[in-house]
Amino acid sequence: MRKYVKASLIIGLSFLIIGSVSAPPQAYAQASIAQEKSIGIVDVNEVLQKVGTYYYQNHLANTMANPESTGFIYKLRANPDSVTPVIDLSIDARTENIHYDSTIPVFVGENIFTNNTNEEQTYNTSKFSKTYTVSQSTSISTGFKVGGLGELVNKFILPLILKGVGKIDLEYNTGSPETKTTSESDTLEAPAQPVKVPPHKTYKAVVEFHQRTYRGDVVFTGRTENTKANRSVIKATGICTGWMGMQTSKQFTYDDFLGRHYAGLTASQQQEIKNAGVQITTSGTGVDANAFTSLEVSGKGSFSGVYGADFTVTTYDVTDGEPQLVDNNTIPIHMN
Repeated sequence: MRKYVKASLIIGLSFLIIGSVSAPPQAYAQASIAQEKSIGIVDVNEVLQKVGTYYYQNHLANTMANPESTGFIYKLRANPDSVTPVIDLSIDARTENIHYDSTIPVFVGENIFTNNTNEEQTYNTSKFSKTYTVSQSTSISTGFKVGGLGELVNKFILPLILKGVGKIDLEYNTGSPETKTTSESDTLEAPAQPVKVPPHKTYKAVVEFHQRTYRGDVVFTGRTENTKANRSVIKATGICTGWMGMQTSKQFTYDDFLGRHYAGLTASQQQEIKNAGVQITTSGTGVDANAFTSLEVSGKGSFSGVYGADFTVTTYDVTDGEPQLVDNNTIPIHMN
C-alpha cells in the first residue's frame, strides 16, 4: 500500500539567509562533511559555503581587489573572511509503505448471565473503562540541516490518516538523526451492551480493548525555485603594502548569483558538491548566464506507533462448561 500526502502545510522558509560560521575561512574549503554523511545528515550551510570558498580560491585569491584604482591597490588574501549563502528553501514530503502490523487485545472485563426462565431474557453488560497509551515515533535515516536560524527551519509536520481512526500529525526534524517519541494516555469507557440469553442458558460476555501497531516511511525534499534570489555573498580582506613595507587592510564584498559562483567551480569541485548531497542547477543566457539557480536536497525517514482501535464484546455459551462462540460485536473508537 502506498499513500501520498501532499505536505502543503509544510514549512516555507521565506528568504532564508544562511549565516556564516566562525571557523577559520580556510576550513570552509578543507573541512570534510564525512561525519555528517556517516549519520545521513547533509549540512546545507557548509556545502554552500564551500561553493563560495572554491569560487574565491579559483578566481579571486591573491588577485588585486581594485586594479582600476588610481590610489591604493589591495591584494586579496588566499582565503575569504566569510561566505554567506542566501536561499529560499521549502520542504515537500509524502508517506509511503504504510503497514498495520498487528492487533493487540487487552482484557478489560467480563459478565456471566444465567437465564433460568422459560423465556429469552435481555441483560446488559457492565460499563467498563480502560486507561490506555498511544505512542508515536519518528526518525530520520538521511536528511539535511539548514543553519543560521535555529532548529525551527529544519522542522515540518506531515499529516497521516490512520485506518479507522482519522488524522494524526507526524513531526520531523530534517537535521536530527535522533528518534522522536511521544506518548499520551487517555481513558475510554465501554458502554453497556445488551446480551440476549435463551431459556435455561448461561452466557459469558467478554470485553476486550484492541490496539493496533503501524509503521511506514516518509520521503522529503528541500528545494528552491529556479530563481535569481539564490545568492552567494563573499567577504574578503585585501592588503595594501606601501612605502617601507607599511601595510593597510580593507574588506571587500562580492555579492553575486549562487549559480555564477557554482559555474566557476571546476568539474571535480562541482562533483564534490553533488556527492555531498546538494544538487545545484543553473540556467540563463546572455547577461543572465548562470543567474538562475535551483537547489535540491532530499532525505528519508520512518514512523511507527500504537493507537487505540476498538472495544469488542464477545459472547460465549458456557452452559455446558465448554465455551461456544455466540456473537462478536465491535465498538469503534473515534479519535480527534
